[in-house]
Amino acid sequence: MLGVGIWLVVDKSSIPSLLNVLQSLSVQLSDDTNKVLNTNTVQLAAYILIAAGAIILVISFLGCCGACLDSKCLLTMYSIFLIIVLSLEIAAVVYAVVARTKFEEESEHLMVSSIKDLYGVGGNTSVATVSWNAVMHDFQCCGARDYEDFEDSKWKRDSAQPGAPFPPACCKKPDMYRECQTLPSQYSNYKAGCFEKIRSWIKDHLKIILGVAIGVAVAQLFGIVLSIYLCCSISPVK
Repeated sequence: MLGVGIWLVVDKSSIPSLLNVLQSLSVQLSDDTNKVLNTNTVQLAAYILIAAGAIILVISFLGCCGACLDSKCLLTMYSIFLIIVLSLEIAAVVYAVVARTKFEEESEHLMVSSIKDLYGVGGNTSVATVSWNAVMHDFQCCGARDYEDFEDSKWKRDSAQPGAPFPPACCKKPDMYRECQTLPSQYSNYKAGCFEKIRSWIKDHLKIILGVAIGVAVAQLFGIVLSIYLCCSISPVK
């Protein structure tokens, strides 16, 4: 996290520069897209990553030093920090479960907005276009909800071939684009929305995701117990 945050701050040719290019081209983004993808938000996310990485580094340093120096003070601080982190993670999971419906609705709306505002803008090599093409190809889907998401998009107005209902990435075989438009039900995934496909993928892999999350939580809990044990086993200095 620390490395990614520093990269976002230092590398001016990354995500912030892409957003600056869009602004220089006078690309009109929807309110939802602006809230998430504006430069200030990206910079804030970078600083949050740096802060989180630094905190983890400090916590790990306290634990190592406490164990090596037999310091009750450092081990106690290490235990307290781990308890706080674990509590925040549990709170985040509970909130995600409780607010799942709202989160899904906002995610779907954001996906639709990104297609309408960003797909095809800046050519086929833009970040949004490449990312969406990869998602549609890998998940065999078209648009966020279906192909109609492209109907009033910037891609439809500026980049699409006349009469094209969806981009080649929606086709099962992009090299058969003409046949795909003629017989979409046979050669395309035009009715399969990516949001539902991704949600289904998450449900199918939920056990793995939960397993990883539980593994991390158990490792943190083990660190808390071990640090408390070491703290209690240190003899007081006479």
